Amino acid sequence: MKILIIEDSLSMAITLSEALERQGHEVTWLTGVVTLTPFVGTVHGDKARQVDPRQFDLLIEDGELKGSPYQGEKIVEYVSALNVACIGNSTIPEVNQEMAQKGALLVVRKPILLAAAQAGFFQPEQVKSDLSGLTAKLNVVEETARDRTDPQLARAWQEVEARLKVLMKEELGL
Repeated sequence: MKILIIEDSLSMAITLSEALERQGHEVTWLTGVVTLTPFVGTVHGDKARQVDPRQFDLLIEDGELKGSPYQGEKIVEYVSALNVACIGNSTIPEVNQEMAQKGALLVVRKPILLAAAQAGFFQPEQVKSDLSGLTAKLNVVEETARDRTDPQLARAWQEVEARLKVLMKEELGL
């Protein structure tokens, strides 16, 4: 699948992109959106890049984008109207709810999506073919997030946490 990720956090975007690319998906990453028509986003380093959202099978949208004139719910509303499947991805439940109301087929808390992608539980093609099955898988990830009894998920959580630590040190200059 061709996936567009709009995420302002370097560490989150890289971690998610790497997991999806390991599954064989083609990922494009933007850090924000400057205009909707034409659709111009920013790439890391604040350089503008025009893309056609219709070239993608899926948008994974961060709900809150620092420095972006457009936020998650507006971007989801625009892109879903182009018949592109959208996933809302925020740590804030109210922001996820707003994206769901604007057309996101699925909303997921960030850490859950990262761990699910790392473990191979999140398979983006299911957004179109088996949304209820995908939702059930993500619910399992959510339920086991605290106790980490599933060995595959426990390993995925450890890998995500380790990768985020390295990337956040680089991103934040720690």
